[in-house]
Amino acid sequence: RVKSGATLTVSCSLYLQPQAKITVERGARLIIAEDALIANGGVCSDETAFLWDGVHLHGNADIPHKVQYAFDWYTMTADDHGIVLMHPNSTIQDAQTAIDCLPEEEGFTFSDINDRKGGYVRAKGANFIQNTNGVNFTYSIYDNKSEVLDCIFEGGDYGITNRKANGVKVKTCEFNDQEVNGIYATDAGMTVQQNDFNRIDEAIAINNLLLMNDPFTVSRNEFFGNGVGVKASLASNLLIANNDFTVGKFGVSLMGQGQAVIQNNKFYDMSAGVDLQSAGEDYIPVGCNTFEKCSVGMNPSGNNMGLQYDRNQNLEEVIFDAFIESDGDGNPALLRDQGDEFEPRINAFSVGHTNHLYTKDNANESFIYFAGGQNINATTVPQCSQGDPDCLEPFNFELDLNTSVNTDIFENCGDIGTVITPEPPNPPCKDCGTVISFGDLDLGGLATAINTKIVSGSIGFTVKDKDLQKQFNVLLQHYTFNDDYTGLKNYLENFGDYFLPIQQSIAIHEKEYTLAGAQLDKIATYAGYESFVLAQKTYLQWVQDNSYRPNSEELNQLHIYANQDNPMAAFTRSILSLLYKEQFSPTLPPIPGLERNAKIEKEAAVENWVYPNPVEENLFIHAGSKIQGQGVVKIIDAFGRVVLEKIISKEEQLTIYTENWNKGIYWIELTDSQQKRHVEKVIKY
Repeated sequence: RVKSGATLTVSCSLYLQPQAKITVERGARLIIAEDALIANGGVCSDETAFLWDGVHLHGNADIPHKVQYAFDWYTMTADDHGIVLMHPNSTIQDAQTAIDCLPEEEGFTFSDINDRKGGYVRAKGANFIQNTNGVNFTYSIYDNKSEVLDCIFEGGDYGITNRKANGVKVKTCEFNDQEVNGIYATDAGMTVQQNDFNRIDEAIAINNLLLMNDPFTVSRNEFFGNGVGVKASLASNLLIANNDFTVGKFGVSLMGQGQAVIQNNKFYDMSAGVDLQSAGEDYIPVGCNTFEKCSVGMNPSGNNMGLQYDRNQNLEEVIFDAFIESDGDGNPALLRDQGDEFEPRINAFSVGHTNHLYTKDNANESFIYFAGGQNINATTVPQCSQGDPDCLEPFNFELDLNTSVNTDIFENCGDIGTVITPEPPNPPCKDCGTVISFGDLDLGGLATAINTKIVSGSIGFTVKDKDLQKQFNVLLQHYTFNDDYTGLKNYLENFGDYFLPIQQSIAIHEKEYTLAGAQLDKIATYAGYESFVLAQKTYLQWVQDNSYRPNSEELNQLHIYANQDNPMAAFTRSILSLLYKEQFSPTLPPIPGLERNAKIEKEAAVENWVYPNPVEENLFIHAGSKIQGQGVVKIIDAFGRVVLEKIISKEEQLTIYTENWNKGIYWIELTDSQQKRHVEKVIKY
């Protein structure tokens, strides 16, 4: 136990007995020095009973983090958050939770636990090996300035979990082979940038219960061989941009009522690049993405009225650019905001086939396509393609997006606004993702305009007008980004009870639980929203007492709601995920004539040519199909030195004895006769 005012530095290999733990009190600090190891010293087993318990970190919910926490030289005070600092190549291994910021102890009341939530973690270049959970962040009133940088997470169930700790940064890390999630978050705003996620069931899972959260940013990451790259149930203030998704079932999947921006991503060799399952009527722009060698570029099903599909490029071997499904009950898939003749959406669809936008059971089911204020039922969409007899001949698609688009070409194509172009728009993303600045908004005028659109005596989650909706979302993002929930609450009062669901989320966020309960009762009276109300009542009880669980009748009702295909089901799925760790994963659509789904399963996503990884004694290298004939294997250490260089044949298996290697990271580089390189990172421990 590291007492308040003390610092414990571990600079050796420390082995603890199963179920032992290190407790870092408020005002105390644990430093795990370079090359140090803390691991299980008991029976070698991955059974929970044989794991050591990990580091239990106490925080102080009443004070913010200090930037000085990141430095060893900082002089602690008794009121400071507990601190854990991990230095390069330090390792925590075989723990139940390597670092747990939920300070549960025998004799602690719920109030004691809440008072000690928080804690500060800075891990730089550290290793988390075969822990059930790597780091668990928990709620604090103030932003959590913890950072996880350049770290490696190997195996276990979870790399990082975050329950309502806003501000955590995870950058340039590697997540490999977690059984459940690389990162799991509930009601948390995080920054996740420049990381690698490999061979994970759901690399990033976001299961929110509140409609208003701090921004969650997923950008410039590499996803390879995962079941789902990013899955969000009730996405709130979510940005997914500039990521590469390679090999897997789904790149991005949004399930249930949400608000997200998906732009400038690359999807390669996926069953479906972007999957929307009843993401609702809020702001969901999908723009400037590229899809290549995907079974389906985009797969919307159910109610996705907020979708704005614009300036995407479908390249080679995309079987269906968009595969549109009903909700399973015979109801049409719902889309809106797909442009009109004055403001068209422009997407480059793949060439060489006719399966651009496809509806399930093409002749029997249709979807409603909203454009120019009119509803158009269509089974073949869009109606405006090169050589289409419905359009005037000759039809010219030479579009120069550096200037305004000549809308004359759309005059004879009805109000369908999505345009197929044989080549990518040039430039492809000139206007994509442009947002209104908060300074440009006339707040009073916006309030007046919104009030003309809402119906007295009703409630809603968003504005059912695409222009007002965009401005309203900029306003919401401004307030949440600046953590001004009081200002947002005051502004929403301009609209009476209309945005009551958002106001109720703000009340929970601000810990005004009595007000939140009263607002839920009013929501039930106004609109029913049974699944939303029951999920939020359960959440409201849980945030006040983490031991709370619904009774059997309520739990049965929650399961019924969770399996419905509508935007409200997201709240129920999220509460079941939070309380019982239940997983609700997207499913592939029944795509006609598609025979390649099976080979894209996660288990077949990669060929393990270097194993085991991590390695302790013998390392095996088998080139197999990576090369034809012969190739050259190089093993390079963390300092760039070549440890071994050897010729290998396709059929040969090399056995490398590593017991004399230093602990750390090595790169295995395989180069064939055509100078094609394959690189695998290996951890020696």
